Amino acid sequence: MTPERASPPFQIGVATGKALTIAHDVQIRGPQGEHALADRRAAAMLAMVAVDGNAWAHRLADMLWPQTPEAQALQALRALCADLARLTGMRVIDGTELLQLCAGFAVQVGASAHELDALADDRMAPSLLGAYTYDDLDEVRDWLSTAQRRADRVARMRYADLSFESERSGDLNAAIAHAQRALALDRRCEDCLLRLMQLLTRAGQPAVALTIYARSDALMRRRHGTPLSNDVRSLADDIARTGATAGTRKH
Repeated sequence: MTPERASPPFQIGVATGKALTIAHDVQIRGPQGEHALADRRAAAMLAMVAVDGNAWAHRLADMLWPQTPEAQALQALRALCADLARLTGMRVIDGTELLQLCAGFAVQVGASAHELDALADDRMAPSLLGAYTYDDLDEVRDWLSTAQRRADRVARMRYADLSFESERSGDLNAAIAHAQRALALDRRCEDCLLRLMQLLTRAGQPAVALTIYARSDALMRRRHGTPLSNDVRSLADDIARTGATAGTRKH
């Protein structure tokens, strides 16, 4: 059975004790405990199968062993699936031509809320499979780039929704926490930054809002060579001038 499409970084699946986490590295839990995968090709294969729902074996083999004849690459792919079964004490991949995760896995894609909370204001969220090197596997790198953007976008929207829900329910601290996570997923998202600054100011923390603004502006200048927009600078000026009341105005 193919797992439902994940909404990173939130979990899907059932509580069977079988779990797959696809984040900076790939970790899998089963009857023989939890394992962080060291093999970069095994990590990429599991990520592609889990995130896309399934994958054709011949396509995976070509992506993972691009310089190898197809028959040998398919043999290497089958050996990789067998190695995973030996490592974990269970079948992980189902199918011969069209591969998918075996039934019962809880799947988490992307950085956890705890990992995002631990980031400094000027640090980027860990990249998917960033623990591995794929310099010689161009198509794997391309897939990861697309998967990263999709995962971050879905997670950012989800955290933004949770922030608004928390605000409506009167829990300003939770609204701030979710807004911080949304910004951590994309430091260039000015809508995320504006909302976080407004929430912090409303919560009586204008100095924190201005500190985050300054760090975000420095990050944009350092990484992209451009400052933040006039809208963000205008809000920062309002906060510096009027304090908590700036957080209630529209920008």
